[in-house]
Amino acid sequence: MSKKSLRANYIVSAVILFAIVLITGIIGDYYFDLNDDCLMKDILSGAYTGVPGSHNIQMLYPISAFISAFYRIFAGADWYGIFLCACQYLCIFIICHRTVAIFDRNAKALVGILVMIISVGLIGPHLLYVQYTFTCGLLSATAAYIILTHNKDGVKDLVLSVILIFVAYLLRSEMLLLTLPMVYVAILIKWINDKNNFKRYFITALSIALAVLIGFGANKIGYSDSEWQEFYRLFDARTELYDFQYIPEYEGNEEFYDSIGLSESEQKLLINYNYGLDEEINADTLSAIAKYASDTRSYEKPFSEKLSEALKLYLYRLRYLSKPKSYQYPMTDFPWNMAVLCLYITILFMGLFPIAWVSSVRQKLLITGQLLLLFACRSTLWLYILIRGRDPIRITHPLYIMEILILLGMLMFRYIALGKTNCWNQDRDDEEAPDDDCDEDEDEEEQEIEGESLRESINKNPGKDDIAVLTRMVPMIAIMGLFASLIMGVVDYIPVIRSENAARQAMRVHYDALNDYFNENPDSFYFVDVYTSVSVAGENPEEATYSEKMFKNVDNSLQNHDICGGWATFSPLFRDKLAAFGYSNIETALLTDNAYFVQDINEPTDWLVDYYAEKGVSVTIEQQQIVGDVFGIYKLSRSN
Repeated sequence: MSKKSLRANYIVSAVILFAIVLITGIIGDYYFDLNDDCLMKDILSGAYTGVPGSHNIQMLYPISAFISAFYRIFAGADWYGIFLCACQYLCIFIICHRTVAIFDRNAKALVGILVMIISVGLIGPHLLYVQYTFTCGLLSATAAYIILTHNKDGVKDLVLSVILIFVAYLLRSEMLLLTLPMVYVAILIKWINDKNNFKRYFITALSIALAVLIGFGANKIGYSDSEWQEFYRLFDARTELYDFQYIPEYEGNEEFYDSIGLSESEQKLLINYNYGLDEEINADTLSAIAKYASDTRSYEKPFSEKLSEALKLYLYRLRYLSKPKSYQYPMTDFPWNMAVLCLYITILFMGLFPIAWVSSVRQKLLITGQLLLLFACRSTLWLYILIRGRDPIRITHPLYIMEILILLGMLMFRYIALGKTNCWNQDRDDEEAPDDDCDEDEDEEEQEIEGESLRESINKNPGKDDIAVLTRMVPMIAIMGLFASLIMGVVDYIPVIRSENAARQAMRVHYDALNDYFNENPDSFYFVDVYTSVSVAGENPEEATYSEKMFKNVDNSLQNHDICGGWATFSPLFRDKLAAFGYSNIETALLTDNAYFVQDINEPTDWLVDYYAEKGVSVTIEQQQIVGDVFGIYKLSRSN
């Protein structure tokens, strides 16, 4: 390939990426999507304990250590946000570059614009409201696309795909493992169409598995300390209880709660998530409650019934078209499901009829089989998450983008590479794409011969003219439907993003006032009710739950506040946090002179009085101040 063509590929990709950044930036602001990401950022930056943390709990140790190292070098930047955004935009650049490289110079700009439409129409909101689970899924999907568009004479892009999988696993191991079966389907599809390189694809598959094992082992070493091992017992028990079971009512279950040493007031701590107050709640306590909840369900649906309900919901979501009304809820699968449907139709029709890629029955069966394999894999994964009842958009959208990129990859190496640019498969370095000069010279003759051969094939089959027309029209209609749905996605997402942005700004008015209050009182410490830390929307459902803006008012200094529960509670980090302010536990800390309790003023505090009473301590609670119109600052004092 000429240097001019290589330069054009990079220029077009860079311009498209800049346009995407510009468009999304005009529509909305960058936020950490959820409060989980905010806490992870605080741990990595040192805002949580005072020292940048290599143990991020949610991410695996190697990548936590990597990101925290940047905070140690320069503490004033939002390195976690930079890392997530860099991963997402790198994926878009790679996808764009590999796609435009397949086309000749006259089509590069148009193809780049189409990639931009796909990017904004599908993942535009995720580029602004950034969440590490989705980022992991995008990295994994990009790796699958690289494999499918791999030039058989190079290995660098296969190495890149393994690296992306490795980073994705370290970032969010559960999400990577969920998408990994589809990555292996992509490898299998690629091998089916390039059987002369079995060894290469086998090594790629093996390298991915090895990368996952290395990440798993490194994380085990990083968390080998006994304190961390014990914490993860509690972490897993907490996840099982809150995510997949329920907390039984105290009334009617007194005998069980007595057997595990849990009083009614302590059970209320589990209900309102403030269990960090009670040091006696541990992994065994939460495991026992989770098991009891599972054993005493009034009605446990048999697996066959769960599967039947999940299948009905799956088929409904597969075909249902509805404009998104909000960023997350109520959830809608449009335009994702329409994009998938259009791509399946396009590839199926282009593979079944002689005017398209192939005319042999064997090749038609192979293409149909590949589509069936992909659909079977995606159906299994979808049914798995629907049966478990865990299907937020941060999980479903990565599954969609994975499937879409695999289908696009099949189009690239089938229709474009074989039918349009035969030079793609000549001996070239891995990073090179088709030579424009080759397209202009020897390909013209080859394409003319190929076209004549196809015409002869049709002429030998009387009555096939209608099929030929249909073969041309159906994929064209499907492709038009694809981009029409994506353009509609762009149009529909603009008001959704703006509405979400307004909801988050309304939320920040309250929490910014609270943070300012904390900063103005550095000699005090504030323990925040967990649900208050998540939302104070109250009668205003339009207000978003807690999140933080990226790259604005970055302050990574030690924070003089913490929540009274959550997934970091009772971890070594939690202990370090309390120790940094001279406390050993929340229960006794709240009774000291400079410690305060923060809760939504619309919520009662009698549960807190009851808790201390059962501990043998009589307390009074006095509201000291109201901050941001909704936060009550309370002082607990002994009354005896």
